[in-house]
Amino acid sequence: MPSAFLRKTRYVAAAAALTLGGAAQLMSCVIASHHDGAGVAEAIPPASSPTYHVANAATNVQAGVVPGYGIRSLGGNTYRVFWTGDGNTAGGGYHEFWGSMWTTGTFSNQLIGCGASFCAIEPGDFVSTPYQVSTGQRIDWDTFASDGNDGFEVQASTNPVYFDLFVDGKRVPSLVFFPDATKNGAIASPSAIPFGLTSQ
Repeated sequence: MPSAFLRKTRYVAAAAALTLGGAAQLMSCVIASHHDGAGVAEAIPPASSPTYHVANAATNVQAGVVPGYGIRSLGGNTYRVFWTGDGNTAGGGYHEFWGSMWTTGTFSNQLIGCGASFCAIEPGDFVSTPYQVSTGQRIDWDTFASDGNDGFEVQASTNPVYFDLFVDGKRVPSLVFFPDATKNGAIASPSAIPFGLTSQ
């Protein structure tokens, strides 16, 4: 995969050439940092958020081809959370993913990059370690992804866990996928973001 600097440079360049009054204008762009995930002031989503039961099964997210967030159980209360862009498709490219994950208990055994480097992150990408907030703990991230998976695995002491997820600055439920344990592992998307998950 390209370096983080190259990936971010390409992402900016794609947005830099704009047409104004029939003439191409080169605009200077600054990439904002979203190292506070969903936002430093955002509290844990309410218990009334739509909540689903996720299975220990694969998702349909495919690196560089089927973009979005994939979330699955690895058994018990352990989750794999990963995301990818669509750089291997015609018209696809680099996308910025940021967000937060919460528990009212504690997180443990976090593995940034996932087992067997399934969702390895690159220099310049950001995934926080769990940290304490007033209602429990949270994890934040901000990475660019094109043709590979970025993400982490983590165990939660309690269910449900909650997510607030962004793709290029927007909450897009149709770009979030998980195997629904109540539907024999069929792939589903949340009806809204934020949302909660319990693990099979």
